[in-house]
Amino acid sequence: MKYKQITQEFTIKIANTFSVNLNQIDAWLSDVLKITIEPFKPFQENNKTLAEEEIAHLAWRVLLLSKTLLQAIRIPVFYTGQVKKINYEDAHECVITLDIVLIEHIPKKVYVSVVSVAINILVNFMKKPQTKENINELFNIIQTQLMTPLMNSSGSGKSTLPMLQVAHELGIPFTHLSHGMYQLGWGSKSRRINRSIIDTDSAIGSQISQNKIVTAMLLRSAGLPVPEHALVVSKEEALSVAQKLGWRVVVKPADQDRGEGVTIDVSSNELLLKAFNIALDISLSKQVIIERQVEGICCRVFIANNRMLYAVKRLPKSVKGDGLQSVKELIEEANTLENITLPWQRGEPFPNDALAIEAMRDAGFKMESIPNQGQLIPLRKIESTQWGGVDEDITTTIHPDNLDIALRAAKLFSLQVCGIDIITSDISMPWHKNGAIINEVNFSPLLGGGDISKRMIPAYLKEFVVGDGRIPITVIVGDEKAMRVAQEMQKEQLLNGVQCFISSHNKTISSKGEEIYYLSESLY
Repeated sequence: MKYKQITQEFTIKIANTFSVNLNQIDAWLSDVLKITIEPFKPFQENNKTLAEEEIAHLAWRVLLLSKTLLQAIRIPVFYTGQVKKINYEDAHECVITLDIVLIEHIPKKVYVSVVSVAINILVNFMKKPQTKENINELFNIIQTQLMTPLMNSSGSGKSTLPMLQVAHELGIPFTHLSHGMYQLGWGSKSRRINRSIIDTDSAIGSQISQNKIVTAMLLRSAGLPVPEHALVVSKEEALSVAQKLGWRVVVKPADQDRGEGVTIDVSSNELLLKAFNIALDISLSKQVIIERQVEGICCRVFIANNRMLYAVKRLPKSVKGDGLQSVKELIEEANTLENITLPWQRGEPFPNDALAIEAMRDAGFKMESIPNQGQLIPLRKIESTQWGGVDEDITTTIHPDNLDIALRAAKLFSLQVCGIDIITSDISMPWHKNGAIINEVNFSPLLGGGDISKRMIPAYLKEFVVGDGRIPITVIVGDEKAMRVAQEMQKEQLLNGVQCFISSHNKTISSKGEEIYYLSESLY
């Protein structure tokens, strides 16, 4: 059973002086914004004029669009709401009362903005044909009027909405605790999450994992494979360390993630100094790591509750050959498709800059090359959150010894949820045979960002939430007699080994029969 979200009434005013073209509206909603037109159930049975009927259907579509736009700014609204009533105050204007899902600690002005934009879109675009220019105009309105100013209003991360969507489908209730933190379920079955973080993750482990040098020291002390590296603060130190380690090296800021500021394949003093400046510029602590480069590709092992949820090979941002088009044409086509993708579903653009040319050159391609069908042409040397990439499922091919070091690393950091990045030339070979290393321990790894990851969200929730996260509640209505009945029921439950409490508007009794005192008096 799906969890029905709590609603609150909102009133809007709309002009009653134009004819509603529902067919045109539905075409924009379904064809362009990919919204399913749910059937509208009339809220009143009395006879209405055709114009009144059209306004009611328009109001329903305002709700449909508002739900999608709220999700676009990461507000987890999955119930469409209801059209409650429409009052026709005069011949020119009507007042519509809507029931809209209310997520705790989201300012009301956010809802007002979303509904206002939804109304303006429907009223204005139902008169326009679906041309490329008009679609771009629509996407620009959504980007500039909603996503840019309101994306941070919920505090949610990229993992939050996909996770809560699945929780909703599984009937697991949730409530917003503020700043993107949510509680799943109730009472003893409840868990608190923030993105992919679970409430039992170690605070100390999370802090250590965000410092690359300390992370490597801890892993090394536990006998786990880590890269050879050193921390430097000057160009002179960087040159000295690189000469000791030997080419090739990796240069990266000591305190950044997402792959920002990382340069690989550094093989000369000139390249080293350039890479050092890039890393130093974005390092908050003004510290840079020089690291001996390990051959291979980064593989992410997602750990949840001391088990592997899934594993992927993280290939760099690429275009795929079709045997007909040049690399340049493939990049142009990929960006064209990206531009017509819904604004909140877009990935990073496909670059054709100097870094892309260098990456494809190292792989044996030029802009004029015509790759074979299905051949991947890298546009970056490494995958990163900053640039994006391509995931390849390796869950069934990872060697048990490689899984073992991932599990040991997660346990070492006391993280129930983490992403262990292993650089290896072959994930199916044990790390101690091919020189693989643990490159990073990622606190709050992205969950639900790609198709492989999204498929694993139900398994993630199953690891941490018992059933649907709900606890049984018996409601007894009445006066003092009702309290006596409740106490008798409690005794019976306790005899059966069921821990239960009694709570009224002014008294709470624990499973030990002791009264628990609270400051407030209310059923809530």
